[in-house]
Amino acid sequence: DARGQGRSPVGPEPLGLHRHILDLRALLDHLGIQGAHVAGFSFGARLALAFAARCPERVERLVLTSAGMGQSALRQTIVRSWLEVLRRGGLEAMAWAALPAILGEDFLEEHSGQLPAIIRASAQRNSVDGLTALLEGYLTFDSASEDASRVRAPTQVITADCDPLVTLTSAFALTSAVPGAQHSLIRGCGHTIPIE
Repeated sequence: DARGQGRSPVGPEPLGLHRHILDLRALLDHLGIQGAHVAGFSFGARLALAFAARCPERVERLVLTSAGMGQSALRQTIVRSWLEVLRRGGLEAMAWAALPAILGEDFLEEHSGQLPAIIRASAQRNSVDGLTALLEGYLTFDSASEDASRVRAPTQVITADCDPLVTLTSAFALTSAVPGAQHSLIRGCGHTIPIE
């Protein structure tokens, strides 16, 4: 888990991309891994992209899931709304508020009875401080364009057609910006492709 997620503590520094890149590099060093296949989802995809651009010798292949080129106004507003709900209502309220933006309609329909358990699990594995720092940091991330053009690893971009956080235009722009990248579109799916 990145800082502020799961059981990883936030730490004293602001959670920007640079801090997360240093953490990922330190983890690979600690594990004795010189080159890796790096796969990231959503926030993790933005981190994986930045890592591949800034530490190209460490990334053999790259998979970016639910990632696009930039921070659209809609995406920024959704993330900001999660931050406000988290601050005012806590973890479970934020998890409920996030569901319509992260899970596709088909998944919500088919798994409606499991949603309370999903919310409880999310609240149990996270903390208000951790998610607050994570979301605040996320809102400061710059456009992916500079990092995208510097990637040298073979790259696969995977997006869904029912994702309000990553438009197809943004996903196609990312794919076009990464030299030689390939794109896969998952139909009938929302933002959380690995879950759905």
